[in-house]
Amino acid sequence: TVLDAVAQIQGLSDISSKRVWVARPSPPGCAGSQVMMVDWRGITQDGVTTTNYQILPGDRIYIKADDLIALDNMLVKITTPIERVMGVILLGAGTYNRVLNAGVVTSGSSSTPGTGF
Repeated sequence: TVLDAVAQIQGLSDISSKRVWVARPSPPGCAGSQVMMVDWRGITQDGVTTTNYQILPGDRIYIKADDLIALDNMLVKITTPIERVMGVILLGAGTYNRVLNAGVVTSGSSSTPGTGF
């Protein structure tokens, strides 16, 4: 059943929503597949077994990701390349400034060691 299959993967993760469905392929010669929505709350909390479908060979169980987690993943995919480029630019600018200023005595450093003048 759906509940048995989800139990074999140690249940739903924190990033999973409770939207679950089973996609069952059509018989040979027919187009499309049958999509059967699962009432997750009904199965797990209310004891309603009408949507705890028997899983057949070829069936696929889909568990939708939580919408906020999916949004966060999309934002990470967009911002990570920008963040990486900005980091390289900042590293390059810092290295350039260190090389450029190498050997230059600043006004706060002492010219005679130990005297402070």
